[in-house]
Amino acid sequence: MMISKIAIFSVGQLRFGVEASQVQEIVTIPPQRIVRTLDQRCAVASIQPPQALLPIFDIAAYLCAPQPPAANGNPPRSLLCVTFRWQKFLLACRVSSVENVLPVTCAA
Repeated sequence: MMISKIAIFSVGQLRFGVEASQVQEIVTIPPQRIVRTLDQRCAVASIQPPQALLPIFDIAAYLCAPQPPAANGNPPRSLLCVTFRWQKFLLACRVSSVENVLPVTCAA
């Protein structure tokens, strides 16, 4: 399999790259779409079309990366997410920013 482009995104101060063709969409989920929070590592939001539920995984929590202090009593902020397909499911990972999509070059 030949990788032609890599999407670079950040989670806090960490940088990650994934094959750009795996990314379905980069989307901001507004707070009113967040249906519930399962734990600090996963929230569920409603999306459309069609009306469906989207699990949103917080990569920083899975990596035990430092998190900003919780805003006590404040509603959750919008979530920036990178969506991708895994088997037949649409999933999302919360990221801090999407920085670039870079071509991959290989010299022999």
